[in-house]
Amino acid sequence: MAEKHERLEHANAVLRAMGSHGRHFFYSKEKDRFAELVIDASGRVRLIDDYTGKLVWLDKGGRWRGFSHGGTCRAIVEDLARYVRTGKPTRNHFGPWPEWICDGDLWGYGEAAGDVRAAIKGNPAVTPLQNASV
Repeated sequence: MAEKHERLEHANAVLRAMGSHGRHFFYSKEKDRFAELVIDASGRVRLIDDYTGKLVWLDKGGRWRGFSHGGTCRAIVEDLARYVRTGKPTRNHFGPWPEWICDGDLWGYGEAAGDVRAAIKGNPAVTPLQNASV
């Protein structure tokens, strides 16, 4: 269980990095809080949403009641939750991407995408970035 809690810290560091830069996904300025993964009393990984403050059940295929973000953010949370459960790092959600994919700016983070990559570099929750200049 100690390893699971350590992986939880790694995953939450990724959410805080995303919330601290660019478009500030997973951070609500209005509520002044970051989204956070937690382990509930039954040992399941859940998310406390930054905007709604609700505990979101991360059930596969189901509707995530209380989740205030879109599909790309949901995919990142799913991968981070899997990392907490199993230790398998996320796929590359963080780029860099070729120019033909949304002009190389998949999230619309602009220059801040490099700041996110720098903040998560070496984080074991994330698959090491290939050819990333950070």
